[in-house]
Amino acid sequence: RQQRTHHTTTMSNSARDILHKIKVADLTPHQKDIISIKSNDSVWHAVKTLEKHSIHSCPVFDSSSNEYLGFIDFGDLTNYIVACSPDPALLDNGSMENLQIAGRAISMVSVSRVMNMFTKEAAPVFVGDPATHAAQALTSDATTHHLLAINEQKEPKYVCSQSDVIKFLSDRWPDDMKDISLASCGYGYGDVISIPATAPTLAALQKMALARVMALAVVDGSGKLIGNFSANDLKGLYKGATPELTKPVKEFLETHSPKSLIPILAHPEDSIKANLATLSSHKVHHAWTVDGDGKPAGVVSATDLLRFVLNWSGN
Repeated sequence: RQQRTHHTTTMSNSARDILHKIKVADLTPHQKDIISIKSNDSVWHAVKTLEKHSIHSCPVFDSSSNEYLGFIDFGDLTNYIVACSPDPALLDNGSMENLQIAGRAISMVSVSRVMNMFTKEAAPVFVGDPATHAAQALTSDATTHHLLAINEQKEPKYVCSQSDVIKFLSDRWPDDMKDISLASCGYGYGDVISIPATAPTLAALQKMALARVMALAVVDGSGKLIGNFSANDLKGLYKGATPELTKPVKEFLETHSPKSLIPILAHPEDSIKANLATLSSHKVHHAWTVDGDGKPAGVVSATDLLRFVLNWSGN
């Protein structure tokens, strides 16, 4: 009796194959000089350096030996500020004055005391390694967005970021994966951590630190999404003489990051490719999904999309 053979058709993971065939150096063809700071520089200096160069993090080198120590980013600053600040619900006029004094003191603390308080450090990768090595390192933890690329002599060459990989894939997404949607991969819906627009900025920082997330959905009184508050918005923290930790979140964003009050949206029915393009074109790490009432329903991150590329089985 003739037996029937059933075949299951699967697609290859062409996106991962593309990354594996190129080198880490190919992810950043227009490599820029490394912007770095020393371990004995102050937090105030670090914030100003990040702000001046419009970057979210930078490598730190030992002040004496010039040895690479890791990265500092706004997530680290968030955690340190929270560790040194009181509960915002207990603030009164007297404690506000103390908070301002503490804020000025925080700004003078050395970077070495702050770095790696939030961000999990990724080991450097070699410029000649397959680009998949960089993608794997950049998805090792939800807080890891940058790493250092080094040459064979272990000399720092440039910084490679999640955004570099996202842009590369967005520009070269394979045709055989163009119809895969966010929803079909389980992305786009889930728990959302939000903050009321009227809450003090310090409350937003504390919520981010407690939940170990890099961004919060900003909602109005009816729960509708009106913006995004991320650690990167802290570039405006030391614009004035004192950090503006008691200012309402919406007011803080209006003053220092008005673009954050225009939330970037992801659409679960759209393709992975389209959502890669959204993150790349807006230069963001997160995009929100909303329900029919405009309330946040989920979030899609660069980490989510890169993990999809690395782990998708082709089914």
